[in-house]
Amino acid sequence: MMQAVEDSLRRLQTDYIDLYQSHRDDPATPMAETLGAYDELIKQGKVRYIGASNFTAERLAEALDTSKREGLPRYESLQPVYNLVQRADYEQDLEPLCRKEEIGVIPYSSLASGFLSGKYKADQVPKLIRRRGAGLDCRPTGHDRPDRQRHDAGSASGPDRRHRPQARRRCAGHARQSQRLAERSMIH
Repeated sequence: MMQAVEDSLRRLQTDYIDLYQSHRDDPATPMAETLGAYDELIKQGKVRYIGASNFTAERLAEALDTSKREGLPRYESLQPVYNLVQRADYEQDLEPLCRKEEIGVIPYSSLASGFLSGKYKADQVPKLIRRRGAGLDCRPTGHDRPDRQRHDAGSASGPDRRHRPQARRRCAGHARQSQRLAERSMIH
């Protein structure tokens, strides 16, 4: 980790990193060891704050307990997957913990790897979304019908869509259909 920070500082051409995120939890490494390394980096002035990404609520709680018990820096932010399709993990376990402990949240994958943008055909929906039972035809308008493509942009979702009201309506329809599917999958 120390070398990774040094490499980042050199690439970024800066003296410190405002927020350094643990991208993935490593259950094989004792929490005190990880937080101890962060403590050293903070004391050296190379990192100001630390955050966690892709942690379970149990492991985040363990990290917070370890920080308090051993006087080590605590995770000040969490970066979970969070979108209309993948909400349960965050809302059920992580959100209450983050609220209680006043941890900032920086969600990622807000469009569910593009699923909610309507850019996928039914057979191209990302595996993570397919596992949750999403069988929606999410084709972007115009990609499967050459007669609907403009020669300069080629897509209803491209920069020319504001000049094509029918394309704008079709894109909006896909978004509403995706949202309805996402809402149904969360209810069940």
